[in-house]
Amino acid sequence: MKSEIVRSNQAIAHNILMELKKYGYKYFTARPWNYYKPDTTLWWLVPSTQWPSYKYGKIYVSSSNGTYEIGLNVEKGIGPIAGQMLPYRTAQKLCIQDDWIWHRFLEDLKSEKLHTILERISREKKKPLTVLIQASTIEDKDSRAQEFEGLELNNRISFQFNNGVLTCLKDEAKGELRKYDYINSLESLVDLFEAKDMEWFWIDLYIYFVVDETEMDQSIDLACGFIEAYSDLFLDNADTSK
Repeated sequence: MKSEIVRSNQAIAHNILMELKKYGYKYFTARPWNYYKPDTTLWWLVPSTQWPSYKYGKIYVSSSNGTYEIGLNVEKGIGPIAGQMLPYRTAQKLCIQDDWIWHRFLEDLKSEKLHTILERISREKKKPLTVLIQASTIEDKDSRAQEFEGLELNNRISFQFNNGVLTCLKDEAKGELRKYDYINSLESLVDLFEAKDMEWFWIDLYIYFVVDETEMDQSIDLACGFIEAYSDLFLDNADTSK
């Protein structure tokens, strides 16, 4: 039986943040998904004070059913064609822009740089990674993608990445993303990300380790491992001098 969560997500996120600042990553900021539930809500570590922080690569911490997720989150806004259906201000906020880190991430995916980085992270930490993709629609003119605590429940697909091999967890695929359950390599994820129908969806990508309470002494090491191995993802795409 899995143990109950005994450490708050807020405490974990702030412990990681203090360690990052200790080692010179002074520009990171801790942000909760839900300010009213700081102990249990998803937390991000954002490499900026800017908010919203859609355009940045972020470390995140989440918990559920006695386990924790520690990893990175990258977001893709809706495309410009879909944005024409929204009010101007909403489109400006939710449409992907040239300075979003997603573009750099996608190039790293195509060049197999991402494969090399994730394989190294997984090998060094001696743990498999989970790759979760969520696609959310814009439900009304004033909101961003409709989600529950940062997790899209209707359109999602998960993979395990272990020893350089990507395996789809087909039983967990739902909604519009079920048709991509044939994907068996990181590079093939481009088929999903560049599909024409994804123009209309907001995409959240999470790549993370799953740990239980007995492994939580590794949380700082796991989070810092992503930043050290993939530092380019935590820069401002318009200003790489940070």
